[in-house]
Amino acid sequence: MRTLRLAWKSLRYGLAALALAVLLIQAWFFAHVLWWNTHNPTSTAFMREQLERVREKDPRARLQRRWVPYALISVNLKRAVVASEDAKFLDHAGFDWEAIEKAIEKNERRGRIVAGASTIIQQLARNLLLSGERTWLRKGEEAAITWMLESTMSKRRILELYLNVAEWGDGIFGAEAAARHHFGVSAAQLGPEQAAWLAAILPSPRRYDRGRMTAYLAERIATIRASMPAAQIPCRPSRTARVSPHRIHALQVHRHVQRPTPRASGNAARLTRLEVEDLKENLRQVQELLHRHALAEGLVSRQEMPRHALVEQLAPQPNFAELHAQLANLHP
Repeated sequence: MRTLRLAWKSLRYGLAALALAVLLIQAWFFAHVLWWNTHNPTSTAFMREQLERVREKDPRARLQRRWVPYALISVNLKRAVVASEDAKFLDHAGFDWEAIEKAIEKNERRGRIVAGASTIIQQLARNLLLSGERTWLRKGEEAAITWMLESTMSKRRILELYLNVAEWGDGIFGAEAAARHHFGVSAAQLGPEQAAWLAAILPSPRRYDRGRMTAYLAERIATIRASMPAAQIPCRPSRTARVSPHRIHALQVHRHVQRPTPRASGNAARLTRLEVEDLKENLRQVQELLHRHALAEGLVSRQEMPRHALVEQLAPQPNFAELHAQLANLHP
């Protein structure tokens, strides 16, 4: 009897220690998610895993990546990625249950795993914090981190993170590195065909390099191109001419953001909240660009930077026109 009591006591202590360890791990993950809501990650678990892999062949190997803000990524790429990877990105809360059901049915018919249903948020959870192992434990952890991301971040921030940490080739991470490696342009300059090609290779990015085309890939690109116009993204494409930085001050954006026009229906009210969220993010991007403008002009005036370098510093500013268009929609 004494032995049984000791065994039960040891079991309870063991279970308590296990529960505490699980809670500490979740707290560690959640702390990272909170930090990344306002700070850009310098690396991810998947990047570190891939860097270790490539350094087995070349100890001096480095990953190609360069962070760019959401406003400086082509709307073509945003639409292509959403159309390809998660058509209901704006509508679900991290999990596309309908797609999951269809994937389960398809896998059961084939007798093996041939289809997945991971959303953009689930893929981001894997890339940021988890290993590439395919285990039920990792899937459970992925679900927990997906909930954390969905609960703390806007869809815009989630897509910005995804586009900057996704793998697009052997050692190529993020939209900017991918655009320059495969097409020799910036992420802001990607055209519809280039964006569709990048979206099409996301499931197997290391198989394709520098615009390589196959029959399967051509079919995928055609499907993505056809779906891109209907793809809903957190930040809509510009529908007006570009607005100068000086015009931004005249818009008195803060007054409009604080008092959006009320809408009648529930769906319309939801759209209004998304629009206001987009406007707040655009304000942050505008402030960043104006700050870079002032710094670059100062360097040129002191002859510390040639004029062509100034042009590179002043990256394309599609968010100005986009901001103006969204303000016009909020206040017809």
